[in-house]
Formats: sequence, structure tokens, C-alpha cells
Amino acid sequence: GVNSILGLCAVWLSGRTCFPISSRLSGPQTLSLIDHSTAQLILTDSAQFETIREIVSSKHVVLNIEDVPAGNPTSFEFSFDSQQNSRSAVVVNTSGTTGAPKGVAHSNKSLLFNTVVHTDSLGLSSSDRALLLAHNHKIYGITDVLRMLLNGGSRIPVDLQTTGIAGVLSSLREFHPTVVHFVPTIFRRILNQSNETDRLFDSVRVLHLGGEPVTRYDFECFCFSSNIFILQLF
Repeated sequence: GVNSILGLCAVWLSGRTCFPISSRLSGPQTLSLIDHSTAQLILTDSAQFETIREIVSSKHVVLNIEDVPAGNPTSFEFSFDSQQNSRSAVVVNTSGTTGAPKGVAHSNKSLLFNTVVHTDSLGLSSSDRALLLAHNHKIYGITDVLRMLLNGGSRIPVDLQTTGIAGVLSSLREFHPTVVHFVPTIFRRILNQSNETDRLFDSVRVLHLGGEPVTRYDFECFCFSSNIFILQLF
């Protein structure tokens, strides 16, 4: 949501490394990741503030980002300085399905490179509105944030676990996104649960399917529109 994006931008603006963690983890899982991260400051929101404060030790400072008073607007941009580019901008965890989760560091340079590649290949601009299901504790979620915000576009976050497919359909109808990012399984469920595909995707110019193989069926579903660019990434 908005608070997680604000937290990411605040950490990057300070020149530090952020270590995003899912709010759906159990207390012991969250504490383990926090301890391994060696973080000194923990940013959270009102929904998680008391829970986080109860499970962490006194050596951690827990800050509710919603309690931070608004200051003067500050311009936000990534520096192309070589020293800045070599630092780790974010550390994300593996899923842990094959063992203990491991942190993977991504440098400022790699995030910038991916953003530039997406901007040029997809023609992203300030007029784009992106419907995104990815969470910000995953690298593809962070990439989604950067490629939209650094181009002046709008990000439309949808929590699939909370709203289900109905929430995705509602956002497609209400916000008319120009860029959508789904895993193919979710894309197929949308098609199977709606008989208004043409109208739902009439504003879409980029369909980003990633994380799973794309089939011929997926491609044929969009043959009715010659204006849609289909991007597949694993």
C-alpha cells in the first residue's frame, strides 16, 4: 500500500538499505528476519505497530510512519554517482520453501538499470496507470513501484488475498489501467470469471505476464486487440 511505498522512498532518500518484510508472517518469522537484517530502525504503520513493538527487543527503534509529521516537499531522485550505485538499495528474502530464507541484495545500479530497460521497452510515461498485484517485499513488486513512480505514472495496488478476483475486476472497471501485471494463473481466472474482457482491458496497452510459463491460450485471448503489447518475464 501507500505506507510501504513511503517507507521505501524514505529509506532510499536517506541513502540507507531497506529490508522489506511481509506483514503476513508469524511473529517468530518476523523476529528472525529482523534479527538477521541487523536493522536499527523499523518502519511500520498503525495496523502493525503494537504487534511489532511487542516482538522486537529494546535495541530496535520502531516508528509508525503514519505518526511522522508532514514536512516540506523534497524532490526524490536516484543518483548516478558511482559510489551510490554500488551500494545495496534493497535486500529481499527468498521464499524459504527449500530451506531457511536467504537475503538477496540488489544494488541501486541494478534497480536503475531495470527501470530504464522497462521505461524504454514499454514506453512508460507519466500518463500510465499500472494495476499491480505484486507485494513490495518481493523484487518484482519493488521493480513495479520504481518503473511507475520514477516515470511520474500512477500505481494501483490491489491486495489479491484480501479482495480476491472480484477486487481485481473492480479496479479494472474503475481505474482503467494502461499497464497490468499478473501471473498467468490469475490472468486466466480473470478471463474465466468475466464475460466483458473487451471492456475490462480496453484501456490496457501493456500486459505483463510473469513468474509462470505463458501458453498459446493466453496469447490467443488477446488476439482481439492489436494495441496490446504482451511482455513475458520469468
